[in-house]
Amino acid sequence: WLSVPRSAESRLGAVDDDKVRVLQVIPHRHKLRTAHLAGNRFTLVVRGAEADAVARIEAKLEVLRRTGVPNFFGSQRMGQGGSTLAAGWALLHGSQRLVRVRTPDDTVHAVHLEDRNLRRLAASALQAEVFNRTLARRLQQGQWRQVLAGDVCCKTVSGGMFVSYDIGREQGRLDVAEVELTGPMWGPKMMRATGPAAELEQSVLAELGIAETAWAALGHLAEGTRRPLAVRPSELAVRSDAESVTVQFTLPAGAFATGVMHELMGPHAGLDDGQERGGGW
Repeated sequence: WLSVPRSAESRLGAVDDDKVRVLQVIPHRHKLRTAHLAGNRFTLVVRGAEADAVARIEAKLEVLRRTGVPNFFGSQRMGQGGSTLAAGWALLHGSQRLVRVRTPDDTVHAVHLEDRNLRRLAASALQAEVFNRTLARRLQQGQWRQVLAGDVCCKTVSGGMFVSYDIGREQGRLDVAEVELTGPMWGPKMMRATGPAAELEQSVLAELGIAETAWAALGHLAEGTRRPLAVRPSELAVRSDAESVTVQFTLPAGAFATGVMHELMGPHAGLDDGQERGGGW
């Protein structure tokens, strides 16, 4: 099931080829907004797996059930070749019209920042990049599942956020999944960390040459929020046949299946201590 604008309804009949076929079209009674969903359920088939893939994946699943998965934004959030992220940098520095950006693969992209939706995507990509770098820093320092003084924690059930002052108590709650640590999605309305947690988050901004006050210039495009550092997939299951391995799991809105598959298919040793992790996303 995919949601598309009602204005596209008359053209859906043209979507019919060897790879994609429309089975059913049903108008929704209400306007659906971004992230207006309970979550996403994935069934992914991996071909060409090693003979012992299922045994290795099962061991990793036990770790993921216990610790969760680092909640990185996937590269798709950054646009083709990172072009949306590059447009976000341009937007932060005052660009409002057509900009040409050169991405790391040395290709040039034209981005029309007059388009409100593109401006929002560009600002979101910049927020996501700073979040990813903050999470990578905590992984490298072995602190992504360790409560720091001043961390902003999120209650798992209610979603309420608060600043941690009793580290021992909140660490115990984190270990049993009553709360999750959060990272910054910078903007004027973001709840600020304090103490050592704030120092870590601000050091990432400083390395990028971004002042906290710069986010205010983006206005409603980047109002600011917090994002959990970890996500816990549910309904995790794996099965195999002679040619492939099938992985199933469910994620809440905003989490990326590519992050889960990275943990299952990539090196297992780095998950707990955060080594060899930060630059690979």
